[in-house]
Amino acid sequence: MGSAAEPSGPATPQGETSADTEASPGAARSGPSAASRGGEPTSSPAATRPTGPAADSPPGPAGVAADAPPAATGPAPDAPPAAADAPAGPATDSSPGPTGPATDSSPGPVVLSFEALAADFAPESLGSLSGEPPAASEDQLREEAFNAAWRFLSRRERTEAEVRARLERNDVEAPLIDEVLDELKSCGYVDDAGYAQRFAEDRRNLDNWGAERIERRLRELGVDRTHIAAALAAGDHDELAAATALLARRYPVPPEAPRDREKALGFLVRKGFDLELAHDALRRHAASAVER
Repeated sequence: MGSAAEPSGPATPQGETSADTEASPGAARSGPSAASRGGEPTSSPAATRPTGPAADSPPGPAGVAADAPPAATGPAPDAPPAAADAPAGPATDSSPGPTGPATDSSPGPVVLSFEALAADFAPESLGSLSGEPPAASEDQLREEAFNAAWRFLSRRERTEAEVRARLERNDVEAPLIDEVLDELKSCGYVDDAGYAQRFAEDRRNLDNWGAERIERRLRELGVDRTHIAAALAAGDHDELAAATALLARRYPVPPEAPRDREKALGFLVRKGFDLELAHDALRRHAASAVER
């Protein structure tokens, strides 16, 4: 009898692989598994694929698990672009969360406080741009008051009341008005007594005014009554003779009709002669006509 063949090695149990087979990944994938030989369905290659790195792959940094979603490596969509030289930070979750919107690093509008604006636009800080002019000194006010008085007197002679009223319209203070008038009166530029006398002479000689009209006008100009009385009494003026001469020029023929006589009397009264004096002048004019 021939000798039985010697076993080449220990028998391998069914369903197990040898050590050589485990060392070689290619051997593990070479044939169908024991379960497939038995007629049972085989699993997908992915189910038998090892989860760790391959034995013959080069070592490297630990990878991410195969079933984990890829981590975002770039900045969040709402975040501003990072500077080129800034180090890369941890990945930012782009999903909305309770942390609120991302902070914008761009410069925002400049906010000015109300107090700062009020201080910048205060009237004292604007200088000449302010609506109110700077306050004038006492010397400037005095000079302006005297200039206003001189301009008013340069046209014609004025009474004290006229000058005072003009300075009041120019908003000059009362004490300063008194000072200006005292100076003008001491220098003779304002003289109510002389003004009344000259006014009476001119109105009598140039306009043939009577005493009543002259007095009325001087009172309107603010002249004191004593100055008016002195002006009317000055000189050797004959009021009746002046009224008779004026009537003779207007009516060369003495009026005889009552209506004409009334017109003649009204003419003398409007010129400022007293009504009684006007009657005397009318009778004298008639008498002089009879004598001629």
